[in-house]
Amino acid sequence: PPPNRLDLDREVWLDLDGGGASVSDSLTVEMHQGFRLELLEGELGRVRIGSDDQIITRATEDGRPGVEVRLTSSEVVGEWRVEGALSSLPAVGWSEDAQSSSTTLHLPPGWELVHASGVDRTPDTWTERWTLLGFFALLIIAIGVGRVYGAAWGVCAFAGVGLSYHSEEAPLWIWLMLAALLALHRALAARPFERWVRRAYLLGVVVAVLAA
Repeated sequence: PPPNRLDLDREVWLDLDGGGASVSDSLTVEMHQGFRLELLEGELGRVRIGSDDQIITRATEDGRPGVEVRLTSSEVVGEWRVEGALSSLPAVGWSEDAQSSSTTLHLPPGWELVHASGVDRTPDTWTERWTLLGFFALLIIAIGVGRVYGAAWGVCAFAGVGLSYHSEEAPLWIWLMLAALLALHRALAARPFERWVRRAYLLGVVVAVLAA
């Protein structure tokens, strides 16, 4: 008989405290031999084939939990839990190899995925969102702030803006605008337009603080 085939579409919901995760696997299975599907890691809670819930069994006393798959082609949904701090996930986790696999990770508020290894594409991680243009913009902001306020503030701008660069509605270019206004204010000392530049700078500081 030909080998069994499995295509996996996984969704993972991380607990609010990061102490575990709930997983839902949607499997498209073609069984030609064995006719049993077992979960190799985690705690299996529910399995549905088509619209029917299945009885979870163990093939041996010390075996892993699984279900019997009697049809050659089946749509299987398996729900299971991972307990403990989640630093890795099995690529498949089932007793059959997968020909294709995709995973969607749902994070609770306040969490962000910095990096994920061992996968082909991770489009929404913090590291993957950085582009050469974004890094160049960060350098411009940090250098501009550093030249006007001093090297220490330039380092703070590089770290602070860098960490918040991809956060929605985070203040970015306003820091460079403040540096430009302060430099202009210093250049126009005792000139007629100096007080207007100073007022614009103070207004920009208020806006920057409120935005931050």
